[in-house]
Amino acid sequence: MLADSLNRMPNPTQLIRLFNEILFVLLGIFILVAGLSRRYVPPRRSAWWIIAGVALLYWGLRLWVQSARERPRWPSGVRAGSLALFGAIVISTNWLPQSQGTLLLAAGGGVLALRGLIGAAVFSRVP
Repeated sequence: MLADSLNRMPNPTQLIRLFNEILFVLLGIFILVAGLSRRYVPPRRSAWWIIAGVALLYWGLRLWVQSARERPRWPSGVRAGSLALFGAIVISTNWLPQSQGTLLLAAGGGVLALRGLIGAAVFSRVP
């Protein structure tokens, strides 16, 4: 039994997905630290910032619709929901005072880091 579990190796697709989730953890931590340190203030009323938020929201909702075909649905639902939530956070920073915008950006970083941790836990299991 133990020898059988040691002989199973993750395939390259699982390793790439695991690496992708680790990158999301690092990106989320970076955004979280940038928001908490208040050294980076999200741009207010910037067209590119709004376009980026709308693109992330659209991407997340599109992945959510596509995740209905996958089994089990919850890992892809977590990935889709986190992108849509982060897109909504990016868009909503335009209408808040700058002091609250940095905290909201930190919350978005926390969402991405949590998404990466959940995804890494799912993909790290060797079938």
